[in-house]
Amino acid sequence: MKRLYIGLLSTLFGSLLLVANLTVHPACAWFFYQPELPQTLKK
Repeated sequence: MKRLYIGLLSTLFGSLLLVANLTVHPACAWFFYQPELPQTLKK
């Protein structure tokens, strides 16, 4: 029973980590990075 419990918990947390990674990753991807230019560099 303990082995089944550990297997279910690891599957649950693995899927939660996958969902969290898929939802957060596009916001942190390097190709979406657009830094703000300071006013002194815009002139």
